[in-house]
Amino acid sequence: MISPKTRNCLRVFRKVCFLLLAVASVGFGLLRLHYSLTTLSTEQCVEYMGEHSRRGAKTFDAMADSRYSSFHMYWVARDGDPTKAQEIFVFRLAPFLGRFYGNERRYRFVVSNITDEMNTEKIAPVGFLQFRPRNDKGEKELRDTVLFFGNMQAGRPRRCVLALKTQAGETEENGYIHMLDSTYLVILPDVGDGRRLVKAEFYSKRDDLLYAYVP
Repeated sequence: MISPKTRNCLRVFRKVCFLLLAVASVGFGLLRLHYSLTTLSTEQCVEYMGEHSRRGAKTFDAMADSRYSSFHMYWVARDGDPTKAQEIFVFRLAPFLGRFYGNERRYRFVVSNITDEMNTEKIAPVGFLQFRPRNDKGEKELRDTVLFFGNMQAGRPRRCVLALKTQAGETEENGYIHMLDSTYLVILPDVGDGRRLVKAEFYSKRDDLLYAYVP
């Protein structure tokens, strides 16, 4: 038989457990709400890009390369005013709490090539963006990533040659072109001390030079 003192202790224990469970539930709910307000779904990413596009683009192609970073998604504008500069938007995967959203991925905006001056300069057929990526903890990496991108309105590059200057001297390498039906993307990681981009050249299927970029 349970004594009155033991019974009272059990009541207090149950109340404390219930209180802790209620506090944990409220805390998790607030954390999930904060996560929802500070991240974007795929549909919200597209809405954001459409609202901020300087070329009036409405559709975008998403590309990534797990060889360099599985945490970033690159969205290149497919359409819009061809007299305006090429556009790209970079988002970072927000993995924390992602499993509570099922298969839905959530993102945070990182950077785009959009500036107030971009449409007043001479328009290049290939877009350029250099930025400092982040790791899975949200910390900035030690070196930059360079992106070359565009849509087929300005031509269809088939080959990219990158000239780099390293501590061992100048070298050349073929940049891998992520090619979709309407857009393309070249990712050059680890640009910084001891590894500098000297020139990038883009060639057509007939090996004609379409565009050369010199920093």
